[in-house]
Formats: sequence, structure tokens, C-alpha cells
Amino acid sequence: IGVTIFSVNYLQSTLIKYQQLCEKNPPQNKVEFVLGGAVPTHTDSELLRAKFPDINLKLVKGEGEERLSEMVGQAARGEEITESPQHEYANLQNYEGADRTLTYGILHMGGMPKTESSRGCGFGNCSFCSREAIFGRGGRDFRTIPAEKVVEEVGIINDLLKQFGGNRFEFADEDAFSDINATR
Repeated sequence: IGVTIFSVNYLQSTLIKYQQLCEKNPPQNKVEFVLGGAVPTHTDSELLRAKFPDINLKLVKGEGEERLSEMVGQAARGEEITESPQHEYANLQNYEGADRTLTYGILHMGGMPKTESSRGCGFGNCSFCSREAIFGRGGRDFRTIPAEKVVEEVGIINDLLKQFGGNRFEFADEDAFSDINATR
């Protein structure tokens, strides 16, 4: 089971609900519970395991595309799933774009599709931002997705908007303007 966690409250409530479900209906097979997102990235997995000892937890630290693929491969081969030892960054030069299979459902529920042209922040030392304290990289994690891949992704989204109804999408970049040449 894989879950993206964006808040501490959601993390705790998700694990409590899962634990209660397992108490009522114990799984017949071993279940790996893989957590990713901002909160698991910055959470000590041993603290979570101490609080929820009956749940087989694995954490994805950082950007999960490559690590999650490795974890799925380990599971498919019957190997023990290993979690991220440290914060990992995806190689955006190999960016393949999002799987848009579920975009119709997002639009149908009134949602807005998202894409990105970069990740990270090129500044990282702003006095009001926790980025340096959390990541300790001071702007060294800013990376761009190749322009041709961004244009291709926007084209796919526009085609889906025309097909399923909708008139807008969102760039989810944290800081799209750190590299003004890439932004052009």
C-alpha cells in the first residue's frame, strides 16, 4: 500500500485507521505500507515504527519516482523492500511526465491537472523560509525539466482539457524562475 502524506495529522490518522482496520480484519499476507511525501521525508522511521509496531512501514525520503520504482521491483521479485536511506532527488533530465490515465477523474471532480517545469529552489537562503533548515542545501537542489518535455506535457494536458472539459491547469513548481533562461 502506498500513501502520499502532506501533514503530520494525516500521517497519524492514516496509520491509526489502518491499524484499526487490521485489528478487525487481519491481513492474510504480509502488507508493506509505503509512505512518501514531505512528512515521511523528514520523519525518523524508527519513531514511527515504535509508535506503530504492528504496521510494516517503509518510508520514501525525497522525490520518490526512482526509489518507488526500485521498491516495486523488490516486491515483484519477492525481495525485502528497503526504504530510502537518505533524501533522494530525481534526475529530471529523464523526466517522463505524469501518467495522465486518471486526469478525466480529476477534471470530473472539479480538480485541476498539474505539471511542473522544475523542482527545488535556486535561492534557499531566504530568512523567512525553512528550506535551508530542512534540506540543508541552500538552493543547490534547483533543477529544470528539459523544455521539450515540458512543452509535450502541456500539449497532452491541453488535449485532455479539450476532450474532457476544463479550461486551466497549474504549474506546481516551487520556484519556476530560478533559471530565467529555462523559464523562457
